[in-house]
Amino acid sequence: LPSHYEELGLLQTKIAAPDFPDPTQLEHRLTLLSSTVRLAEVSWGCRPQPTFKRWANLMVEELFMQGDLEKQIGVPVSPFCDREIVSKPRCQVSFLLVVVNPFVAAFSAQFDNVKKELVDEGCEANQ
Repeated sequence: LPSHYEELGLLQTKIAAPDFPDPTQLEHRLTLLSSTVRLAEVSWGCRPQPTFKRWANLMVEELFMQGDLEKQIGVPVSPFCDREIVSKPRCQVSFLLVVVNPFVAAFSAQFDNVKKELVDEGCEANQ
């Protein structure tokens, strides 16, 4: 997740520039490329309910497995990773609100058709 926030900040900074996106600038193309890959990574949060629920459960289970391993080796358990205290539904909604929605909103600001499909019809429906 640390690189996620760096990429989100970079994307938001680039979007604020009046000349973005300029396809003649390599830096702009690389920003769009890396943002597209990040969007693909978190886009399950914008999918129809059956797909969203499946991926949300897999995401939380991955966090819990990490927490189990952290307990096993005796290191502090990372946030959202302790299956004994974390609520799955709250974790899923938090991930949507803190990770998915801000990134999707920033990315889709450049593309109207992406905004409608991912934000209006996807992320908002899954909250």
